[in-house]
Amino acid sequence: MDNLVKKNDEIIKYLTDEKFNIFYATDSNVEDYLPEIIWDNEKNWKNFFDVAKKESIQTIIIGKEIFNKEKLGEFESALMESTLPEPILNKFKELLNTLKENQDELGAFSFAWFKNGTKFSLIEKTKWFEEFEDGFSLIANESRTARSIEQPMVREDVLPPEISKKSENELAKEFLDYLLKEFPNPGRHEIYTAEHAFWEEKGVERYFGSKGRLLINKVSNIVSRKLEEREKEMIPKLIDECIRWAKDNDLNKLTKTNIIGFLSEKGIELSSNNKNILHTKVSLKLKS
Repeated sequence: MDNLVKKNDEIIKYLTDEKFNIFYATDSNVEDYLPEIIWDNEKNWKNFFDVAKKESIQTIIIGKEIFNKEKLGEFESALMESTLPEPILNKFKELLNTLKENQDELGAFSFAWFKNGTKFSLIEKTKWFEEFEDGFSLIANESRTARSIEQPMVREDVLPPEISKKSENELAKEFLDYLLKEFPNPGRHEIYTAEHAFWEEKGVERYFGSKGRLLINKVSNIVSRKLEEREKEMIPKLIDECIRWAKDNDLNKLTKTNIIGFLSEKGIELSSNNKNILHTKVSLKLKS
C-alpha cells in the first residue's frame, strides 16, 4: 500500500476517534471564492486538527485526487499536440510512463475546515502527481498562448444578428432556462461552465470585444439577481433544518463558519447576502 494511502487512512481513523464530523467532498469549488491557508507539512498533522478543536470546529471536509484514466488520456493528448521544446517534451514522456504505472492510484488528499470566511487546509501529494500537475499546467498555458496568437481579432462593434435582436432580459431568461436544465441546483462552478457553453453556442466569446463583454456582464447580473431570489425561497426550509442541525451538534450559537459547514453538508450554495440572512434568522430563533 502506498504511503499516502496509509497516511490518509490513519488521519481518517484519527478523525473518527476524535469524534469529528467527516464530510466527503466530490467537488469542493468553494476554495475558488475564499482565501486559503495551507498547513506546513513539516509540522505534525495532528497539530492541524488540534487547532481545529481549539477553534470549536466540528466538521472536516475531505477531498482526494485519484489519477484516473481520463486524466491520463488528457495528459497524453496534450503531449501529442504540444509544441514545447524537445528536451522538455522528452521529460514529460518519461513522466507519462510513471503516470501509467500509477493509474487509479491516490495522487493527493486534502483535509479542510472553515473559520470566519477562510479555508484552512492540510494537503499532501505524491511526487509524481505534483509533476503531473506542473506539467499539465505548463502545456495548457502554452496551448492558450498559441491560440491567442493564432485567433484573429473579432470586430468589437459587431454582435451576431440573433443576439442583437434580443433584449438583455430575454437573453437572461434563455440563459437561466439553459442553466437550470443542465444543472437544477447550480453552484458557482456550474454557473461559470454553463455561461461559457451558452455564449459559445450563441457565437459570443467571453473575449469577443467591448460589446460582447458588456452584454455578458449585464445578462450575468440579471441572472445572479434571479438566482438570489430563487435561493431566498429556500431559506424558510433551511432555517428549520439548520436549527435541527445546530441542536444535533450541541450548538447554542452559530457563527458564519457554522453556516458554511451546514450548507456544505447539505450540498447547497447560497450567495453571501442569503448566507447572511440565513445566519441572522437562525441566530434569532436559537436565542428565542
